[in-house]
Amino acid sequence: MVKNYFLTCSLNNLKGTRHFMCILFFILAFSFSGNVYGQGGKPKKSDPTILNVTATSKSVCPTSTIGISFTLQNGKGSANSGAYFTTSSEFTISLIYINSSGNSVIVNSGNPFSLSSSEIPLGINEATSLPITRTYTIPLNTITRSDYRIELSSVNPNIIGSDLSRSTPFTISDNNYWSGAIDSDWNKSGNWECDLIPSYINNAVVNNVSTFYPLLNTGAAGKCKNLIVSSGSSLSVLDNTLNINGTISNNGTFNALNGTIALQGGSAQTIPADTFVSNRVRNLTINNTSGVSLSGILEITGYLNIASGNLNTGDNLILISSLTQTALIDGSGNGTVSGSVTMQRYLFPVVGYKYITSPFQNTTVGDYAGVVDLTASFPNFYRYNENRESSQNEDATGFEDYSSPSLPLSILEGYALNFGSSAAPKTIEITGIVTNGSQQINLSHNNGTYTKGFNLVGNPYPSPIDWASPGWTKDNIDDAIYYFSATDQYTGIYSSYVNGIQSGAGSSSNIIPSMQGFFVHVTDSPTGTYPVSATLGTTNAVRVTDFSQPFYKSPIEDSFTLIRLNAEFDGTNQKDETVVYFNNYATEAFDKEFDALKLMNTNPATPNLYSISNTNEILSINAVPSYNGLNELRIPLGLNIENEAWITISLTNKEEIVSGSYIYLIDLEKRISINLMNKSEYRFYASSGKNEKRFQLVFSDIQINDPAIFFNDLFSVSQNEGTVKIKMNLELGKIGDIKVSTVTGQLIETQFVSENDIIDIKGIKSSGLYLISFYSNEGVFTKKVLIKK
Repeated sequence: MVKNYFLTCSLNNLKGTRHFMCILFFILAFSFSGNVYGQGGKPKKSDPTILNVTATSKSVCPTSTIGISFTLQNGKGSANSGAYFTTSSEFTISLIYINSSGNSVIVNSGNPFSLSSSEIPLGINEATSLPITRTYTIPLNTITRSDYRIELSSVNPNIIGSDLSRSTPFTISDNNYWSGAIDSDWNKSGNWECDLIPSYINNAVVNNVSTFYPLLNTGAAGKCKNLIVSSGSSLSVLDNTLNINGTISNNGTFNALNGTIALQGGSAQTIPADTFVSNRVRNLTINNTSGVSLSGILEITGYLNIASGNLNTGDNLILISSLTQTALIDGSGNGTVSGSVTMQRYLFPVVGYKYITSPFQNTTVGDYAGVVDLTASFPNFYRYNENRESSQNEDATGFEDYSSPSLPLSILEGYALNFGSSAAPKTIEITGIVTNGSQQINLSHNNGTYTKGFNLVGNPYPSPIDWASPGWTKDNIDDAIYYFSATDQYTGIYSSYVNGIQSGAGSSSNIIPSMQGFFVHVTDSPTGTYPVSATLGTTNAVRVTDFSQPFYKSPIEDSFTLIRLNAEFDGTNQKDETVVYFNNYATEAFDKEFDALKLMNTNPATPNLYSISNTNEILSINAVPSYNGLNELRIPLGLNIENEAWITISLTNKEEIVSGSYIYLIDLEKRISINLMNKSEYRFYASSGKNEKRFQLVFSDIQINDPAIFFNDLFSVSQNEGTVKIKMNLELGKIGDIKVSTVTGQLIETQFVSENDIIDIKGIKSSGLYLISFYSNEGVFTKKVLIKK
């Protein structure tokens, strides 16, 4: 247009006015900054130009980094004229869109950049031989549009954006679409159309693709704003966590059976009905002060943790129990649960009595009507009354009928339910409002003939609790707890735990499962005055997320040796166990911090084995003070059985005992001593009832060969190659005379002895039965001895 107009002006230069106007337009035409276009809108070869700008052709997301390419066409002028690209030229990439008026609206401009000499066209009117490439990152807060373009401009020469220096339109969206271009790994950016792993600013959209569907398994936890699973597609979370800040929309398959879903938005969130495969997830965590609600059934097999906010269950939440574990509500969070929750408990074997409790606030006996027969003539539901009396106002056993469906189940109280004779597995469930926070129950010790201060309590929470936690209040309560395990429909075996020690290996623990009832003992009155009042209290600090319930080992355990004995009748496999261990802080009396009393088994096919303190308490776990090894330590053992029978006592943890220790089982009735480190079993016949004077456990750091020591005899007699020796076993400072005579009374020899003297008897000349007697101020002790010469 400029050239044509110049020619027109030249042909008509005779008229002054027209000549003047022509010159003026000519000057103005060549004064424009930027591109100067020839016919058809194309640049002239004399004009520097930015051409062939290309960007992405697919939808991208805020913070996506996209590739940009363009070419340059040099002008005809020199570098000094501003019509020539050089290394001093500065270029700017801008994100724009064209408004309804056809004008360019700049959304964002990047930092100016220069080109290297190798990227600039070499000569006048030359173009770049290869595209020049750069990258551009979409700003974080870019709103969704489908008509964004990339525009390039420059300074020196000054080239403003135009159609020639703009890319074709593309879309920027919050939706990050799954492509599965590489594999199924959620954590590979190349599997997403935005070339970004989804974050809290992106909606993760899982489309129905012909490649791979996403699996969030390895690597970092997944994140997204809104989650959209399209029809025909699938998403799986396996041993990993998907954090969702927004909404969930699932028209495909969403599998979190073995994964964790975390909701942590800033506004209220909802889990729609039928979101997950089988309506089940392993774990659910919530950190949303605006709250989360359930619109349909949701089953949890692992844990629910509400760090903040409230979960409104809509009465749709179920905590699943199986052979391997029972789901729980983690007590470490600061959030709450509103609405009812159903909690299951898998029982196997289910035979006989189970001690249970309710993890909810508003439950009644009737809530177990589907589990046990509440109308049976022989009751199946009991509570325990430590101060129970018979109708004649006499002391009675603590269990009393509690079968009326309307009776409340109190928080922290335990109950006994009889599940019948079938040992088949059974899953019980109960529904109610979750118990949370501090709880307390008042207990008592009335010194009853049968109850003796024992109280049946229970775990008040829908999660396991740790008896060793500092979050307990145990005012006037011993530190031991007692579990019951049924062996048939009506009888069973008790086990205990205290100070990191189990009375039976694997049979008791400091970790108390949800819905588990257990006994505690109110401390005996030191003055003999009863009743004694006690308080048992809990806080959320006692709650744990322990599914496996491993045997807890207290740090103090490293400082003592533990001896574990069991007893069983011939022909049965029902064993009762007792433990003796050394602790520098223990005494020989009952220590409420270290010892556990003995609760007698109710199964007559199981013997009762226990130790006896020096204050005559019978103990299932007995902590004793360490000894210096100069003298042996004796601990009386008790055995209580209903019928006379052959019994075997065994040392079961021989391999755990420190080398060089000597442990003896003494049968005072049969005058037999068994070195349990050499022979770990002793079989004997026992009479029915209590046998509390017959057996002793003896510890020593030296081997004991003198029977007199075992049986507290004043002396022992031995003979070797015709020589008769007498070894004294007197207390320090004791003296007396040894007299040897025939059975007819003929005195053969007399010798003075004291303390641990060893003497030879030379007056015995022939084989026969002799009387050897020790005479002192305290009396006479005589043994009949068969001598062989």
